[in-house]
Amino acid sequence: MNSGVLRAYPRGILDRRYRAPQLSALLDLLVDAYPDPDAFASVEAFSRAQHDDIAALDDEVLDAERILGRIRRAAEVLAGIDSPWLSERIARLEREAGRRKARRR
Repeated sequence: MNSGVLRAYPRGILDRRYRAPQLSALLDLLVDAYPDPDAFASVEAFSRAQHDDIAALDDEVLDAERILGRIRRAAEVLAGIDSPWLSERIARLEREAGRRKARRR
C-alpha cells in the first residue's frame, strides 16, 4: 500500500487480526445480555431452553429477543462459533412473529 495515501481510518483497523480482540469483547457482552439458558437452573430456564416460553412473550419482548438473538448470531458467525440453541431460538422467534403478523391481518 502506498504510504503517502491519506487514510480515513488508523492503520490496521481493517486488518482482521486487529478485529479479533474487539469481536471477542463484543461477543462476551452479547452472551452476557442474551445467554444460552441452563435448563437445570430453574423452571423458567428449562422453559426457555425448550423454547416453550415464546408463545407467552408479548410483542415488544418478542421483537427485542429477535433483535438480540440476531445481533449475537452475527457476532458468532464472524467468530466462527455455532450455537445450535440460538439458531433454533431465532427460527422459532421468527415463526412466532410471522404467525402473529398473519393473525393481525
